[in-house]
Amino acid sequence: MTKEQHYSIIPLSKVNPCFISIWDEEIGPKIEDFYPKKNIGDIEDLAIQIFTTYQHFWDLPEEKFESASFILPVPKINKKARVILETISNPEVRGQFQPFIVVLLVPEYFSKFQIKKFDDLLIKIAQDYSHSRYSPKEEFTSLEHYYQDIKYRFEIIEFEREEEPEISEFYSYTAAVEDFKAAVNLFKKSKYQESYVLLKKVLAKFTQEKHDRLRMEVIYLIGSIFVQEKKYKNARLYFKQLEDLAIRFDHQRFLETGLFMNAFCYYNNQSYDKALEKLQNLEKYKLIHVNNIRYLIIFGKTLAYLKNYEEAERKYLKALKFLENVSDKNNETQFAYLNYELGLIHYRKAFEITKNLDLYKNNDVQVYLEKAISFFNESAKSIEKSENQKDLPQIYSLISNINEVLDNREIALNYLYKAFNSAKEQGKFQKILSILFKLIKIHVKRNEFGKSIQLIKDFLIEYDNSRVLDLYAKGLLYEKLGRFLIKSEKENEGLEKLTKAHAIFNQISTPLSEDLNLLIKIRSIYKKHNKSNKITEISNQIKKLSKNLENIEKKEPKNVSPLGEVKEIWFFSADAGLLLYSYAPMTEVDHDLVGGFLTALKQLSIEVTQQQLSSITVGTDRYSLYQEEGQNLFILGRSNIRSNERKVNKILGIIYSRFLKEYSGRLKKFSGNVGFFHSFDSIIQSFDFSLIY
Repeated sequence: MTKEQHYSIIPLSKVNPCFISIWDEEIGPKIEDFYPKKNIGDIEDLAIQIFTTYQHFWDLPEEKFESASFILPVPKINKKARVILETISNPEVRGQFQPFIVVLLVPEYFSKFQIKKFDDLLIKIAQDYSHSRYSPKEEFTSLEHYYQDIKYRFEIIEFEREEEPEISEFYSYTAAVEDFKAAVNLFKKSKYQESYVLLKKVLAKFTQEKHDRLRMEVIYLIGSIFVQEKKYKNARLYFKQLEDLAIRFDHQRFLETGLFMNAFCYYNNQSYDKALEKLQNLEKYKLIHVNNIRYLIIFGKTLAYLKNYEEAERKYLKALKFLENVSDKNNETQFAYLNYELGLIHYRKAFEITKNLDLYKNNDVQVYLEKAISFFNESAKSIEKSENQKDLPQIYSLISNINEVLDNREIALNYLYKAFNSAKEQGKFQKILSILFKLIKIHVKRNEFGKSIQLIKDFLIEYDNSRVLDLYAKGLLYEKLGRFLIKSEKENEGLEKLTKAHAIFNQISTPLSEDLNLLIKIRSIYKKHNKSNKITEISNQIKKLSKNLENIEKKEPKNVSPLGEVKEIWFFSADAGLLLYSYAPMTEVDHDLVGGFLTALKQLSIEVTQQQLSSITVGTDRYSLYQEEGQNLFILGRSNIRSNERKVNKILGIIYSRFLKEYSGRLKKFSGNVGFFHSFDSIIQSFDFSLIY
């Protein structure tokens, strides 16, 4: 494995990677390059979101893709994405132009002005990548080549090197006071740079004159200017000075303000342990000058990031009590936010307990999940009253997921439809597609084929010609539609849809096992009606496809996961049902994936007890369980339904064998201490699955 292919196990929010993705009509987005190769969540999923956002707001059907640049919030990982979308000429795709994106992820607190400082570099990357596609002689050098410049710009943006002003010997204290008044007026008018220049000069004079109490006023304003400019590292330096001076002079207002703003700056820089220290110091005082609700929300968020859920819950509940006594037009928004955060806390509490195969024997799990539902419902009620309803699909999905885990199936289905309809109203394509697959699966289990048929038909009416519906997903939907029609005794129409699904799969350059199963089904229909010519034709296609599947060309994929097509893994002991080790950076930040994990774990735990090894799909994810005979160890892996299941199982087998090799002695003498298995993080970095096919 080359140096560039190593992946670090680090907190998601500390990384600001850049990636290039090109839209492939067969399988959706392909990640062409990604640097630094750190764990930042599901890059492929983010690429789909970006392409679908572009199509929803800017793309015109049947027209070629136009160049675009935009900023997309990515709240799951506390980021914003700066996107440059360009095209390359490709006569083999619809419209003859193939879109690609260059994306830089930046901290979510960055302003639009700060983000645009990267534009010339990102445009240069897009141009160089485009040239390399047109001219084989001009090989793209990789994003690592450009990242030093990107990193340098981050440093400039996040920390301003200040120069101390020179003040004339004739600059009087009276003039400094007048300049201070002028600076305050400029600050009030949001003319921060002009205010800053005056304040630095005033600060130098007040320091020279040793007017420390006046210095506090100036320091507070300079720190506030840096907060307005999102330069939290600079701001921290001033608020630390403010804190020290306030302690020295026993100044209550500036002591509260200094501590809180220091915590706020540390929080925004993702230094949660240091933010917590400041917030705990502030807790000693009766707050008079700091907004209690704002303080408690930041305190709760900080504790939640550090997984101190009990204390986080107390802070949020206290904030709710304060909010109930405040008359404000923004109350509904804050009620929605606090109830949502409280719901997440109980959801996460349940998740932490349920990381084992006997999760449903623990009564606390049900209590936490029921409380989560209650808080999410309160949040949804508040959002339904507001104009901004962008979070509704997420909240409805969470309520549905939890009810599914609790076997409240009718309620789960009701909320899943609410999430589906809300996502459709907001044009969230990836969410729509994921929920669609869930709804189809539920209705099929209930033998409600008519409802599944209608869902698929309605979806295809709207998205059949959409450029963001990849061929694999499209073929899969037509294949399901055909099978359901046949189940509903509409064989001719079903055969027509199966044939169309085969035609779609046939456009994909890589042979698919799904296509083979489809052809076998089509042949069985022709056999039933003794259509010998068709039987011969389909049999020849089956023979050819079977041969192609056996001889799939070995290709080195450009995977952004160190586990290849497997995105995440969990190791369990079979007898104790205890989680031994997990590599699951995305499930740690994506609340939808928590629901998928719990659903999969519940179903597979039943199959484990019955000695059945299996895989299940949840939306667009597949959860696969692997165990070798005679071993007291399971591995659960999450992959995309588009991935090759045989390849996924091979990868899981290799990881499983390596885990056994590394820890077989520990497993035989296992007494409950899972700390020994954490060293598998470093082993993950050494895996190379490029030759697995």
